[in-house]
Amino acid sequence: EIATLRQGAWTDIYALAAVIDQAITGKTPVPSVSRVVSDTLVPLSELAANKYSTDFLKAIDTALSVRPEDRPQSVDEFRNLLGLKSNQSGNHSKPFTIKKNQSKKIFIFSSIVLLTFAVFIPYFIQDDTESTQTTNPTQHKPAVQKKKNYTPLNALNEILEKRDINHAVSISIKKAKVRIGLDPLQFSINSSRNGYVYLLMVGTNQSDFYLLFPNKIDSNNTIKADIPLNLPRPEWKMLADGPPGTNHFAIIVSDNQRDFSSAGLTGIDPFAKFPFQQAKLLYQNYSGIQPLFAGEAICPETSIDNCSNSYGATVFSIEEIQS
Repeated sequence: EIATLRQGAWTDIYALAAVIDQAITGKTPVPSVSRVVSDTLVPLSELAANKYSTDFLKAIDTALSVRPEDRPQSVDEFRNLLGLKSNQSGNHSKPFTIKKNQSKKIFIFSSIVLLTFAVFIPYFIQDDTESTQTTNPTQHKPAVQKKKNYTPLNALNEILEKRDINHAVSISIKKAKVRIGLDPLQFSINSSRNGYVYLLMVGTNQSDFYLLFPNKIDSNNTIKADIPLNLPRPEWKMLADGPPGTNHFAIIVSDNQRDFSSAGLTGIDPFAKFPFQQAKLLYQNYSGIQPLFAGEAICPETSIDNCSNSYGATVFSIEEIQS
C-alpha cells in the first residue's frame, strides 16, 4: 500500500500484537496502512488502564506503532518489552550457530508461544493493584455493550479496509498543500476496472462529512479502466476555502452504482452531506457487513442474485494553509 512500509519481522509482530489487542478489546484493530492518513487507534495503555499491567499494555502499543522502525525489530526485543525473560541455565556450553531454515522455525515457534499467551492473558496478566481486591463470586455484573465510536475519519478508514484489494484504485494529487482563497483542489483518479466513482470528504474541522461526487451539477461518474479521470471538473471546481487544516478524502470505484440514503445522506446543493448527529446514531445502530458510508449497490431487478457489491478504494489528503 505504501512504498516506504517494508515487510519484515516487525510486520509479523504487528499482526501478533493485533491479536492481543483484539483479545482485550473484542475488536480488530485498524491496519497500519489505514492509520497513515489518520491514526484513530486508541492505545491499550489508555483503553485498558487498571485492567492489565501497565508495562504489558505499553509493550503492545509499541508493537502496534504505525511506523515499522518504531516497533520491536525481533521476537527477542518484543519478549523483553513484555517482561518475559528467557530461561538461562548455569552451564556454559560452547556457542552454536543457527542454520537459515532453523531461524525461521524458531521465529514461528516463538510466535505460536506468544499467540497462546495472548489467548490466556485475561486470566494471568493482571494489574498489581487488583491482587489486593476481593470480590464476591456469586455477584456478576451485567454485560454492557459499548457503543461504537463514530468519527467521520473512522468511516473513511472502514471504507478502505473493506475494499476489494484486487480492484486497484490510485490517486495523483496536483498540490498536497493549497493556499486558502487562491489554490484549487485538483487530482486525478485511475482504476484497474471500469466502474462508478464516488468522492467522499471529511473537512478541515474533522466533523463535516460530504459526498462531493457525483453531484447535482455533474452526475456522470463513470470511469474506464486505466484511463485517468480528472476531478473536480471545470463546472464544479473547488477552491481552498478554509479553515486551515487537512481535508481527508476517500475514493470509491464501484462495480455498480451505489445508494447512500441508508447512511442519512442529505442534499445541500450541489453536493450532499452526512449530518453528524444523524450519522452517529445510524452508525452506532448499524450491524451490516459492508461499511455504512460505502453505500449499497444499486442492482437491476433482472440481476439481483448476481449483483456485485464490490468496490475498490483509496484515501488521500490535501492540507489547506493560510496564503
